[in-house]
Amino acid sequence: MICPECKRWIPDGSVFCMFCGARVEEEPRKPQETPPQVGSAFVSAPDWAERFAADFPQHRWMILRLAAQGWSEQMLRSWLEKLK
Repeated sequence: MICPECKRWIPDGSVFCMFCGARVEEEPRKPQETPPQVGSAFVSAPDWAERFAADFPQHRWMILRLAAQGWSEQMLRSWLEKLK
């Protein structure tokens, strides 16, 4: 966080600035947004990836994530072979 008086970085949760001594009121934090889910507007995997991931349920989330990043089906098969 930053001291409102001297504008220097101070540790989060500080009550007073260790540089100028000013009292620091921490602003209430906004609730964290949930991470984007595969298939949402933020991250979308190709249609083939969902069918492909059905054969590997223990690696489903990673397959969908990598497919959304542009990995081809062939690249994913190679990666899964190395996991065996």
